[in-house]
Amino acid sequence: MAFQSDSRPPGSRMMGGMIAIGDSLINGLTPDLAGVKGQSWARWLADAAGISYEQYAKGGLTSYQIVERLLPKVVGNYDYGVFNMGTNDVLTSWDPIAFRDNAATAATRMAEACERVIVLSVPISSEADSIVRKVAIGVGATVIDGRVQGRRFSRPDGIHPTALGYLQIADRAAVELGLPKPSLSAPEPTQLGLGYVVKHFGLSCYFQAKTMARRLPR
Repeated sequence: MAFQSDSRPPGSRMMGGMIAIGDSLINGLTPDLAGVKGQSWARWLADAAGISYEQYAKGGLTSYQIVERLLPKVVGNYDYGVFNMGTNDVLTSWDPIAFRDNAATAATRMAEACERVIVLSVPISSEADSIVRKVAIGVGATVIDGRVQGRRFSRPDGIHPTALGYLQIADRAAVELGLPKPSLSAPEPTQLGLGYVVKHFGLSCYFQAKTMARRLPR
C-alpha cells in the first residue's frame, strides 16, 4: 500500500515531514473500533504533530522484501523516518543473519534520509527484537514498544493491534519523541459491545489452538 497525504507530484523530493515503511504493523489496515479510526500508529503520530505523512507498507512482507521493494522509495529528506520489519521473517523462514543485515541496511538508509529514525519492536520474538534494538543503537534510532495486550488493544491473532492498539502505540511514540499525544485529539473510545467480546474470545481460542498445533512434533 502506498499513499501520500499531500499533493506533491509523484516522484518529487520531499523536505520535512514523516515517511514510514514496513509490513502490516505500519499499514494499519484494521477495522474501526469503539469509535476510533483504524489506521497506522505512525499516521496517528504525524497527524497529531501536524506534519506531512508518506507511507509505503504492505502486510506479509519480510525484511528482505521491505529492503528490496520499499526502501528505494525513501527519496528526499525527512524530519522523521519510521520503519518496522521482522514479524513475517519469524513466521516464515527465520534467518537471524539475513535479518540483521536487512535491518541494518534499512536503518542506515533511513538515518541518511531522516533527522530522526523510529523503529518498532518485534514483540513476537525476543531474538528478532534484540537484533532490531542493537541495530537501532548503531544509528541512534528510537525503538518504540509494539506490545499490546487485551481485547481492546490486540486483535485475536495476538500479532496485530486493534484501532485502539495502534493509538496506544502512537501515544508511546509521542512520549518518546516529545510530540503531542494522538489520543488527546482522538475521539473518546466507547464501550465494546458483547458481540465483539464473544467474537474476539472465539477467534483468540482458534488462533491459540492453531499456534499450538504448529508446535507439535510431526
